[in-house]
Amino acid sequence: MAGLQDLLGGLLGGGGSGGGGDLTKLIQPLIEMITKNGGLQSLLGSLQNSPIGGQVSSWIGTGDNEAVSGEDLAASLGETNIDELASKSGLSVDQVKGGLSELLPSLVDKFSPGGQIPGADQLGEVLKNIPGGDQIQDQLGSILGGLLGGGSK
Repeated sequence: MAGLQDLLGGLLGGGGSGGGGDLTKLIQPLIEMITKNGGLQSLLGSLQNSPIGGQVSSWIGTGDNEAVSGEDLAASLGETNIDELASKSGLSVDQVKGGLSELLPSLVDKFSPGGQIPGADQLGEVLKNIPGGDQIQDQLGSILGGLLGGGSK
């Protein structure tokens, strides 16, 4: 899954300055958490039904992404998920919360062009616009969950 991790790191500025290194450490554990919890669509559904639902909807929508605090995001994701991300990434719980408040809105925004999480029929178009995207389509299938298996094919 290194190709996907590198791609997401580049898309999200993980190779840059500032806290990029921390964000990069979170990518792989976050991918695993999303996959384990039924894919991106399932995770977003849960988050949209939480107190941060308005912010989550803005990440999917076509306007500006509303900020979310690490504390609010952690409360919506659950303590167990945050502890697991901290353990797997080697970061402190506070670093995970801060990193997720940057990483998750950007990740959702990048995978929801036009205000929607892409289905199987749209994924190819999204990947064509990402350098190296054609090489990671299978890996993205696990993150996007049932979208690829249950689409229009």
